[in-house]
Amino acid sequence: MIKKLSLKTSIFILFFIILFLLGLDNKLKYNNITQNLKISNSVSKAKIIKLGYQGRVSTSPEYSFFVDGKKYISEMMSTSYCGDISNLNAAKIYKFEFPIVYNPSNPNENRILLKIEDYYKYNVPIPDTLAEVLVEYFNCDQFRVVRQEGKQTKIVKIK
Repeated sequence: MIKKLSLKTSIFILFFIILFLLGLDNKLKYNNITQNLKISNSVSKAKIIKLGYQGRVSTSPEYSFFVDGKKYISEMMSTSYCGDISNLNAAKIYKFEFPIVYNPSNPNENRILLKIEDYYKYNVPIPDTLAEVLVEYFNCDQFRVVRQEGKQTKIVKIK
């Protein structure tokens, strides 16, 4: 014997199915953009123009970059910061230019490289000048910087 579902239960189930499908669609779009960025291999530099931090929750950093003389402003979907992103530390971060990968046919499809894993994902070398700021503020005790006289700086994963 099949039991009929109440209208409220049916709507509740339908609501969660729609949420699941929307989440799946967003994940597929994100993966598609990531794949396009890997293929395009177009790299520029971006300046972070706004870091957000409310209590213990980080908000999306906003950044700007230029492609063919046109300025673009973008927002990273999400990231976590390490330690204190006070005004003093934010001012220090604003001084740096970070690599960004973008789609040349649509520069609005882009990713700023703040996580060490992203440099490997997009096959972009980590600039020596960014090693310490990346480790200190964006990679949360997962890596450490190793500097040796006369050799290239290395970033080593902490086990």
